[in-house]
Amino acid sequence: MAVLDTGFDSGHPDLAGRVTDAKNFTWEPSVQDRNGHGTHVSSTIAGSGAASDGRFKGVAPDVELIEGKVLDDNGSGQYDWILAGMDWAVAQGADVVSMSLGGAPTNGTDVLSAAVNRLSAESDSLFVIAAGNEGAAYTVGAPGAADSALTVGSVTKQSALSWFSSRGPRLDDDAIKPEIAAPGTDIVAARATGTLDAEAVDGSYARLSGTSMATPHVAGAAAILKQAHRDWTGEQLKAALIASAGAVKQAGVFEVGAGLVDVPAALDQQVAADPAVVPTVQAAQPVAGAAPTTRRITYRNASDRTVQLQLKAETTGPDGSSAPSGLAVLAAAHVTVPAHGSATVDLTLAPALAAQAGVHSGVVTAVGAGQRIRTPYALTVKPTTRTLTLVGGANRPGVDRSFIDVVVQNLATGAAVRTSVSSGKTRKLVLPEGAYRVFGLVWEQQLDGNTEVASAAVHYAYDVTLDADRERTIDVADAKPVTLAVDRDDAVSSEYAGTGLVSRVGSGGAGTTGLVAPLLATAHSVYAVGSGELPGLTFFGAGSFQQDWITARDTATGKPIDVTIRPYYFAGWYGDVTGEVVDVGDAADLGGVELAGKVVLFEASFAVPAAERTARYNALKAAGAGVIILSGYLQGSQPTDPILSVDPANTKRLRALLAKGPLTLRVTGIRASEYHYLTFHQVDGRVPAGVRWLDRAADLAKVRTTHWTPGYPNDIKALYGWIEHDGLVWVQQHTVTRTPAAADVYLTPDVPWTTATFHLAGSEGGVVGAQYSAPTVYRAGTTYADEWLKAPFNPSLSALGASGEPQVARTGDDLTVALPMFSDAAGHRSEWLPGMDTGRTVLARDDGTVVADNDVPGRGEFRLPPGDAWYRLTVTAHRDGGEEAGSDWPMSDTVTDEWRFRSGHTTANRARAEELLDIRYDLPLGGLEEVAVGKPSTFHLSVARQTGVTGGPVREVGVEYSVDGGATWAAASVRADGDRWAVALPALGQGRVALRTHAVAGDGSEVTETILKAFEVGCVEWWCGTVG
Repeated sequence: MAVLDTGFDSGHPDLAGRVTDAKNFTWEPSVQDRNGHGTHVSSTIAGSGAASDGRFKGVAPDVELIEGKVLDDNGSGQYDWILAGMDWAVAQGADVVSMSLGGAPTNGTDVLSAAVNRLSAESDSLFVIAAGNEGAAYTVGAPGAADSALTVGSVTKQSALSWFSSRGPRLDDDAIKPEIAAPGTDIVAARATGTLDAEAVDGSYARLSGTSMATPHVAGAAAILKQAHRDWTGEQLKAALIASAGAVKQAGVFEVGAGLVDVPAALDQQVAADPAVVPTVQAAQPVAGAAPTTRRITYRNASDRTVQLQLKAETTGPDGSSAPSGLAVLAAAHVTVPAHGSATVDLTLAPALAAQAGVHSGVVTAVGAGQRIRTPYALTVKPTTRTLTLVGGANRPGVDRSFIDVVVQNLATGAAVRTSVSSGKTRKLVLPEGAYRVFGLVWEQQLDGNTEVASAAVHYAYDVTLDADRERTIDVADAKPVTLAVDRDDAVSSEYAGTGLVSRVGSGGAGTTGLVAPLLATAHSVYAVGSGELPGLTFFGAGSFQQDWITARDTATGKPIDVTIRPYYFAGWYGDVTGEVVDVGDAADLGGVELAGKVVLFEASFAVPAAERTARYNALKAAGAGVIILSGYLQGSQPTDPILSVDPANTKRLRALLAKGPLTLRVTGIRASEYHYLTFHQVDGRVPAGVRWLDRAADLAKVRTTHWTPGYPNDIKALYGWIEHDGLVWVQQHTVTRTPAAADVYLTPDVPWTTATFHLAGSEGGVVGAQYSAPTVYRAGTTYADEWLKAPFNPSLSALGASGEPQVARTGDDLTVALPMFSDAAGHRSEWLPGMDTGRTVLARDDGTVVADNDVPGRGEFRLPPGDAWYRLTVTAHRDGGEEAGSDWPMSDTVTDEWRFRSGHTTANRARAEELLDIRYDLPLGGLEEVAVGKPSTFHLSVARQTGVTGGPVREVGVEYSVDGGATWAAASVRADGDRWAVALPALGQGRVALRTHAVAGDGSEVTETILKAFEVGCVEWWCGTVG
């Protein structure tokens, strides 16, 4: 058998002795698999299971493999590589060629599919090919679209269709693809060394999903069948596998073909159908008077006895209900197939009886003498089409240019297409008859020359019935303003907020505009055109507000000017300067202009060389400019410089004010906002004719929020918030602050908010250390508290996983470990970062005998013996962003935990949380994760159980500390303090302190946790001194 993929791991125990030949067709240096996909596929076919005591054995573990590396280490391949690999596999005499790869959907005449057909005709090889992972109709890709290919869809282990599995019909001729299905969801197979960290089950295996995983199951089945019938051709193998497939409930022939591969049935198969799949009959509305089409099925009997077959054709319509009687009719209810002979039956498909357009499909099932032969068939009826002409309406007064974004959604199915049209232009869409929703937004611009000076987004929605050709003008002349506001005069909107439309109708889910209109950010504004009742439509507004970083007030009026000024550096200047505004242009000739203490407008034009721009900027600084407002870009400035930024539109606004006469501004920059608002509103069933949502603090929930920083002083952190709607996040909102900081965060009550932040550090702006809250419903008028990124960072067993599951859980005899090793002190859920987090996870018996291990920290899936026993779970995690990531993780960079816990078999269908202890720390830290130098300090810690577990109390806690990176340790003083433990540390010198904590519960459960760089003692003057 040939596997054409990313190569294979020659050192994996499961493939030892299995590969007899290999060839590299790519630009990579060897056939070695550095991606992981090919090794996983290969072991699904032929893996011995040696690394798992046979647990993860392949479908055909005795088969010999030849490996063609036709995909590079990124999983991509060129046509010439794949074509050469296919030719090579056939030339080597491969009986079965497994190809878990594919491209865009085709009609089966593309280059790759044509090669499959040619090679199949020239040889006895069977090509088994993945259908694809697009999850929608008409998405079977090449080369799986080939006539000769046995194309494979995916089902779950519970025999339900996998959501991602590509579905037919094939493009153009509506041929049935895929022809068969196999398990492809959550498949555990061999893991190539150094790959698939995120999917690792342990050091030797990984869990993947896709039709790529289903394909080797069928390829392995084909190999077993070939072993039993050495004289069979590839076409015969294909026919037998299709005929013997088992039914998949609630899945049609364009999803799973004949059904789920059944190896025992295929081995017993003596009767096969020709064709194995009936060619699709195509028709188009109107179907009245359409002639029926007859397809002949021939049953061939390879056995020594006559077989009587009972025949039945069951057809379903496009909506899943039974098709009208007479639409698919067999000429006989039974046939007799003589030994080593054949018999035929005609299947007649009558388009005239199709009550609705769409796919009518079914399976002819022949049963008798221990045989079951399933033969899929289909009739597709193309609907009557109509033309919808979209007309771009006239621009509203003052609008110079517009762009109209349009979604057209079928109200019966929910399927949507996105298009666009310009003002005064038309766009024609040919669509099936039916009812549709046309919705979206119009982007409007006001221009000064080529410079945008103002912009707006206008939402609209209409329903249209296409019972004839129709024209719909997108007219927004009646648009009314949409305003989101809060009860703070100095509040401004973040750009990370928006308004939008969502339409959830029919069976196809949600269609959206795909765009979110920004709210009030810079010059943007939002409008809406009122509509009538539109069931299933939601108009929403999500607001994010905080104090403006920079305020410029005219000292003559005391009012802010209508010019948006931004920090040039997020971690840059803040302060208070009052001065006359001086426009120095490009500063080519300052001509003795007095600049000391002034507000200087400087245009760093790209027409001036970069070095000269920098020199002129430095001259402005040397002249004592109070603050420099930069229009353009330059190099050589520093974050601490008094430099701000304006875009071209606001440059023109500022100059227009200067043109009226002398202008003195008070320019104020704040270090951090004292408040943040995250608000959400929606209107269901219509688009409002404008709306004003004003949120008052008294009507919202308040969360007193403190942000520490494990990195740089004044480092920027974002506070994210979002609400899920049936699993869909419509908009992700956030505000921004310099840290450390404390602020009141106001949230819309009675909806489930997920909030998050992350640590951001490094010159390249790398992002690490994301922390997430659980979805939380807050109540109006109630004050809450939350703390983000406070040290130390350690595993949090109180934070459920992203799907709400325990972090360490047992189901039956399978132990799943998914520990967030770098959660902050508040216990927010953290995420494992591939490429940045390294370490190991080891599960051992109480006597130290290793049960299983994984070279990924805090992750694994281990098989346990069924009896009750004590175990030790040891996890070491190290986080290092490195230069390549442009970021680092300065605090708690190495964490080691060893848990002792008891576990036994569970028959529950749901995961059971294991009885692990969870240590949470509460240290009296300053905003830079520090305690004072030379002063004793006391902190508290608590020890609880993993969420979902109720266990006995903790009876003993010991704490040690180290000031030399863990080389030596000293005991700290520990005493019980209510339901917590108080830990006293002596006065310490400047540096970073490591902690080691050991806790023992009354039932014998234990945990020992070591955290290097747990917290700071003091910090260098330039570091701490930069915080205002």
